[in-house]
Amino acid sequence: ILWIEQEMQKPETDWDVPLLVTQMGNVAAFLKMLRELDDALEFIETALSLIDQYDLGLRQFVAQSLRWADILRYRGEVGEAEEVFNSILEICNENEEVRVYKD
Repeated sequence: ILWIEQEMQKPETDWDVPLLVTQMGNVAAFLKMLRELDDALEFIETALSLIDQYDLGLRQFVAQSLRWADILRYRGEVGEAEEVFNSILEICNENEEVRVYKD
């Protein structure tokens, strides 16, 4: 978490955005396991925002969206989580690049 905070204090042009997004997703997953679900949601939503802002591609989007859906499920937001899971499944069925995430 400290590295992420330090990275985000730098000028945005100095960010290693793909690494930042990956680490945010990792932190979100660990926070979910610790049941720090609000913090996990904040990290993963920031990661998804950066993916969109910097057009980091479908693989990053799918990987982090799966984490997002899982965090939603843990928060008891089952309906929204299922919608996300179903959307991701559809994307995986339509795109060879991310089909590996289907399982």
